[in-house]
Amino acid sequence: MMALAGYNTEAETEKAEESWCVASLPPPDTPKPFMESEVTFPLAYAPSVSLDEENGASPETCRGEEIPETFEAAIRHYIHHYGTGGRRTFRKALNRSWPYVSMMSDILRSYGLPDELVYVVLVESRFKNRSLSHKGAAGQWQLMPVTARSLGLRVDEWVDERRDPVKSTHAAARYLRRLYQRFHSWPLALAAYNGGQTALKEAILEYGTRDFWTLCRLKALPEEVRCYVPKVFAAITITKKLEAYRFKRPRFLPVYTYDSVRVWSPLELEQAARWMDISLEHLRALNPALRRDRIPPDDESFILRIPVFSRDKFTAAYQNHLSLLHDGEGGVRYLIRRESR
Repeated sequence: MMALAGYNTEAETEKAEESWCVASLPPPDTPKPFMESEVTFPLAYAPSVSLDEENGASPETCRGEEIPETFEAAIRHYIHHYGTGGRRTFRKALNRSWPYVSMMSDILRSYGLPDELVYVVLVESRFKNRSLSHKGAAGQWQLMPVTARSLGLRVDEWVDERRDPVKSTHAAARYLRRLYQRFHSWPLALAAYNGGQTALKEAILEYGTRDFWTLCRLKALPEEVRCYVPKVFAAITITKKLEAYRFKRPRFLPVYTYDSVRVWSPLELEQAARWMDISLEHLRALNPALRRDRIPPDDESFILRIPVFSRDKFTAAYQNHLSLLHDGEGGVRYLIRRESR
């Protein structure tokens, strides 16, 4: 299994980075080869449902389930693509993933999900927090606004938690588990994640099969979905044996870590960055859910993430800031809590 290699020209490479469905699937008759409450977002289980009724499976349904190994022609096709024409894009996405993989894998496992599902993000957004599709899906997990809100994320003019790698991973984990509990198959659950449940249910009922690969050969699903699922399986296959596909793994994996402080409006990010002697870009990167460079004005308070070694500078400056705001009345209100992910 392989991964993405550079295109012949820079223009072709940029085009590939805009759409990962640049390589078409093999013909259908190709034979089968063998919140953060303070800082920690709650690990709540999603309701379970079956395909036809609402009582479905228990919350433990997918605990311990692994992504099955399969070598469908479509998967081999994308393994080859990621190792040739798309290698450069895959490598860049992989390099971007390292700070997040451990944190996201831990969250997925906490929901009883296979940690390989972290590579859904590699296919969805190439691990870009600010990725936005033409349909309006956003963040690393590419959640639509309605879906995100139904999963407990805040999406409004001030905050878009789809861009928060921690909170969005909790939301995606709940959603993926719900889909698995409904369809009892990871290929089908991933198809529903990408293309929606309604179209998938209709295809299952019309063609009388729950086998995703059979539905693909019958062209019962949209081409985007038929591309998407094998891409995820190809990415998982490659990342299990990176060296075999000539990709490098860092000797030391970076850790997604930060401190958190509860703050009150008004507070500008540029002001907070100056207090800590860091760049505004650094503080934005730690708080990707903020759509503007300031704390939402209508919030009672807001949890701001700051660099681990900057809390002493921040608390001293923020104490003085609050004292000036309140003319010394009411004391100083702040709360610091270290989070290491």
